[in-house]
Amino acid sequence: MLCKQEADSTHFVADLNIRSEQSRSVEIIAEYIPEGYTLSLIDDNNETVMNQDDVYTADIARGDNEGRFKLVINKNNVSIEDVANVEEIKFYNNNRQITISGGNIKLVQVYNTLGQKVYETKQRTFTLDEVASGTYIVNVQTDETSFSNKIVVH
Repeated sequence: MLCKQEADSTHFVADLNIRSEQSRSVEIIAEYIPEGYTLSLIDDNNETVMNQDDVYTADIARGDNEGRFKLVINKNNVSIEDVANVEEIKFYNNNRQITISGGNIKLVQVYNTLGQKVYETKQRTFTLDEVASGTYIVNVQTDETSFSNKIVVH
């Protein structure tokens, strides 16, 4: 079952609930990802970026595995010219202080693994003092495009 949790024009998060009569191994296959989109699969505390025809294998428990898997779908407005600009943008994570260099950044949004927005800023440097330790997805919007990067906060 797929349930929409939070969406905006460039970012969509959905629960992927898998129910099973027994403990077993499952495969999640990215058979069709439309051009201009990226798909990230979050399994508990790790993140897997899935490309066309990728296969992710996981062992699941008997019953409802609600909340274990999340799909993060990002719309990329990237043209060939934009790729050079994206490569210039770098993330630096130093003791909860995040610095983003390069590009003309318009908006930065930070999402937890549940797809909830936990922080938003227009600044290049910011501190994530008020979030729990864990994995987060940073969505950066520039003049021409948007993209995401995974960070780990300790």
